[in-house]
Amino acid sequence: MSSTTTTTTTTPSPSEDASISALRATLNQAYRLWISDGRMFEGAFLCTDREKNVILQDAVETSSPLAAGGKKKVQREVGMVMIPWKWVVKAEIEETDERSWREKMSGMYF
Repeated sequence: MSSTTTTTTTTPSPSEDASISALRATLNQAYRLWISDGRMFEGAFLCTDREKNVILQDAVETSSPLAAGGKKKVQREVGMVMIPWKWVVKAEIEETDERSWREKMSGMYF
């Protein structure tokens, strides 16, 4: 009796491959993510997953005056943080060369 094993591999689409390359190029760069409750997180981009959760390391959380109950902005170090992409309303990356964020991320999908 013989057994047969079938292995299926998937090749990423060209746009997915370009998106992954563009995202990989921003590893360890400074990101700023604003979330729906008004807070902003700044930290080094560490990774993401299939659900688009973003992991920042050495992150600092800044509360907006509205999120802080009308008081002044409050900052605190939070270290490593996971932020669900569905909460993100705005994202920025610190520029490290002459190419713009838009050029780096062209073709990416979130």
